[in-house]
Amino acid sequence: MSVQGIKNLAELIDEATNKDELRTIPLSIIDPDPDQPRTHFDEGRLNALADSIKAQGIIEPLIVSPHPDDPRRYLLAAGERRWRAAELAGLAEVPVVIREFSKGQRLAVQLVENIDREALSPTEESLAILRLTEKGIQSPHQLMMRAKGLCRTSSTT
Repeated sequence: MSVQGIKNLAELIDEATNKDELRTIPLSIIDPDPDQPRTHFDEGRLNALADSIKAQGIIEPLIVSPHPDDPRRYLLAAGERRWRAAELAGLAEVPVVIREFSKGQRLAVQLVENIDREALSPTEESLAILRLTEKGIQSPHQLMMRAKGLCRTSSTT
């Protein structure tokens, strides 16, 4: 999978669950990605999500990749709100899909997830796009059009 091929988080999850095993792993062996574009997590919304998780469980699995520094741990690629809320809900284990991602791909997945959910502030979105373009992954225009699910012609009219 290439970064250019990611259109939205649902497509990524569909692709992952068709190819990879859905597993349940201990919450304690998942680390948040220090490069996560989102820097603010609303406490009230996290508590509401934790209540929902207590009642319904986690409906959408987290997406993790093997930790680059510790083969016994995983790095969170998508689902940080669910991960934090699962901890608040007192879960010991969470459903995950394990995928191999480069650092740039992981950042792109996080950006797409947050844009899809309209959860990044304009500053967080801009900083994430800047990091991706500095890594030479995509131009800001290409990235935003793919994240928003638009084609080039719709952005130039």
